[in-house]
Amino acid sequence: MSFTQSAVLFSLLIWQVFLLFLFFLPRHPKFCLGLPRHRELGAALALVCLLWSAWHVALMLEGDMARYQWLLIFWLWEKWPVPVPGPLVFLVAALAYYFLSFLFARAFGGFLLLCLVWLLHAAFTVALPGRPLFSAIVYLIALVGALLVAMPWLMRDAFERALASTSFRHCLATALAILATVFLIFGLLA
Repeated sequence: MSFTQSAVLFSLLIWQVFLLFLFFLPRHPKFCLGLPRHRELGAALALVCLLWSAWHVALMLEGDMARYQWLLIFWLWEKWPVPVPGPLVFLVAALAYYFLSFLFARAFGGFLLLCLVWLLHAAFTVALPGRPLFSAIVYLIALVGALLVAMPWLMRDAFERALASTSFRHCLATALAILATVFLIFGLLA
């Protein structure tokens, strides 16, 4: 996937969060306040994150550690290009489902981190004008993703504050709209 496609897709993800805060939150506050702890959506997103992470970790296992790649990911046949998740991926997914609270918030933070690593790598493969500015923006969003993984209740607190204060909700929605537009512009400039 090219940088332009990745940046446009990430911009669409930010637009979805914008719509969530601006329009969906006032109409469905009970669902939004329960979203950070939602187990089923969190488990689905966490499984995507685990599969993506397993791919990266399996590529890093070299030398004597390469024999443990099958725990993360393996191929059934030599000519079949689609990898199959290993048993460790499903074990970690089951443990996360049963023992982690705020599963959706943690999975969303992990998904942000994985997307941003991909975007940063793709940005350095093209002649992107304003690359230092793009990198700084990506690192700031990565900080938000890391905070969501480490302190997932911040997502709940953001929903509560946005629900209590219309001005906070509008400021947050404006910041998200500007951020999505910036990613869209960077994607189209490349």
